Amino acid sequence: MKTFYAAVTDLFFIARITESAKFVEAKVVFNGNFEELVNRIDYQMPDGLLVDLNGFLTADQLQEIKSKYNIRIIGYLSHVQTEMRKIAEEICDQVLSQAEFTKNLAQLLS
Repeated sequence: MKTFYAAVTDLFFIARITESAKFVEAKVVFNGNFEELVNRIDYQMPDGLLVDLNGFLTADQLQEIKSKYNIRIIGYLSHVQTEMRKIAEEICDQVLSQAEFTKNLAQLLS
């Protein structure tokens, strides 16, 4: 069973991720802040990290996670956030619009 950590606080996306994870039999652990996330990664390396790019992680924190752990990071954001997307594409392995993320969740978690 694959395990993912999620830096997501939006209830809509939490519900969608949870639903898709059950469908593909993946485990997703939601985190409420940067310190909690890093502690979990230190304890057990997940198969990937799902990130709401409008959430609590800053670009510097994402870069720190990527540099220290070399973890697969999948980020999503609103399609109109072109500047943020450019920054995220330099850090994340994959950056999707919210619609693409929702549509492809089962595949991303498989």
